[in-house]
Amino acid sequence: MEIKKAAKIAALLSVSVFLFFIPPFSFPFLDDKGSSYVENTLKKLTITYTAVRGLNAGISVIKESEIDLSPGGVGATIAAGEVLDPLDDLVERFSSVLLFSIISIGVQKLLMLVSINLFFKLLSISLLLFAIYTAVKKDFFLHTGIKIAIIAFVLRIFVPFTGVVNDYVYGEFFKENVEKAKKQITYITELIKIPENSLNVSQIKQKVQKLKDYSSKTIDSILILVTAFIIQTVIIPLITGYAVLKIVKRSIGHF
Repeated sequence: MEIKKAAKIAALLSVSVFLFFIPPFSFPFLDDKGSSYVENTLKKLTITYTAVRGLNAGISVIKESEIDLSPGGVGATIAAGEVLDPLDDLVERFSSVLLFSIISIGVQKLLMLVSINLFFKLLSISLLLFAIYTAVKKDFFLHTGIKIAIIAFVLRIFVPFTGVVNDYVYGEFFKENVEKAKKQITYITELIKIPENSLNVSQIKQKVQKLKDYSSKTIDSILILVTAFIIQTVIIPLITGYAVLKIVKRSIGHF
């Protein structure tokens, strides 16, 4: 019996040492999916953030201007920025949401890199604790070893699993509307950039009317983007993280 016990301890320690010194490496499908999710989402967020900051800058400039509606410079004027006040408030808040989403993706990218580097080391520590438990029969070492193993597996599959769920949700529910929303933001940004001194009175009136019309449409577009990005970068990671934790704990046993 003691020989079997000693052999088991030796085997656990041997595997533990072997795992500890294994250099980090990627699992093709798992890490490809995780990397693709992180990089694509980060790219979408930064492009959108740049566009929104451009829109914000354009609104700031036009809010300081007054458009002269009379050819001779005498007559009615309109504060052009007034029609953009509601949009301006929302754009400021949207910029904060985008920044938060970028930080969230950055954290997930860091978690993925950490998990790749620490996965085998955490498993090594877990096996070491199992060896100690085998020797002394103290439940503390068994339970701690299992918890460390759970943490290792959760960290390792969290980001790739989030990527799989995100790809499905984005493709099924958001992709078409998000693309339309981005085009809407680009359109109104280009419209705002058109200098009034290059337009005649009729064209200026048309521009102001378009700003009114497209301002409300752009607000709708921003709300679509806010919803999509919050769900993609915050809600789905939280749900998938919880689901992965439950799945791993059930497969190993509840401790």
